[in-house]
Parts: sequence; C-alpha cells; structure tokens
Amino acid sequence: MKVYSDFLRYLCDHTRTYLRETFIPDPWVELGDQVELILTHPNGWNVIQQRFLQKAVVAAELIPASAVKTRLHFLEESEASTSFCMAVRAELADSIQVRSNEIHVLSAYPLMRKKSTGRMTVHRL
Repeated sequence: MKVYSDFLRYLCDHTRTYLRETFIPDPWVELGDQVELILTHPNGWNVIQQRFLQKAVVAAELIPASAVKTRLHFLEESEASTSFCMAVRAELADSIQVRSNEIHVLSAYPLMRKKSTGRMTVHRL
C-alpha cells in the first residue's frame, strides 16, 4: 500500500508543480479542493483492485475519505485510450469501428507539449 500511495503522491506533487510553473494564475489555488482524480487500470481489474487503489489515494491524502466516492473515478485502459483519441481529434470518431462489443482504433496521435504556452499540441504520425 505504501508504495502505491507514495507513488500517487509523487505524481500529484509533480502535477501541481507543473501547473504552478506553467499557468498564470495558478489553477491549483482555485481548484485544489475540487479536483477529481481519474485512474486508469488494466481491463481485467475488478472492485478488489479498485478498492486497493482507493485506499492508496486516501493514504496519499490526495482526496479525503469523505469525498473519495464522488471525486475518484476508475476507467479501464482500453476505454480511456479510445475516449482520448476521439476527444483529441473529432475525425477519429470515424476511424473507430465497433463490432460485437470490440473496439478497434485505426488511428493514433501522440501528444507533444509546447513549453512556451503550456498547451498540448497534436502531431500526426
């Protein structure tokens, strides 16, 4: 448990630092108590593994136990990657085929960060 909570705290601390150094005004000051955390997990994971991660999030003090049910969300990795691709480029929605409850992503776009603006930019492979 400690390894997971320490790692989650590390990721969150670095995310806060990035936001503070990149955006003016600092969004964390205004939104810190309202942040919702979305964790992706392998498709085969079930409630047992999700509860473990939920306890690790609380132990890392990222979200208080009283708010964890409304501010912590779990998403399977395949669903997360498909949703991301569709959100990044609307035309990707036409490149995704759904057949017999299987999703096939036919295109992918990597993200490259532009340091100067703090915005994400999409570059086609």
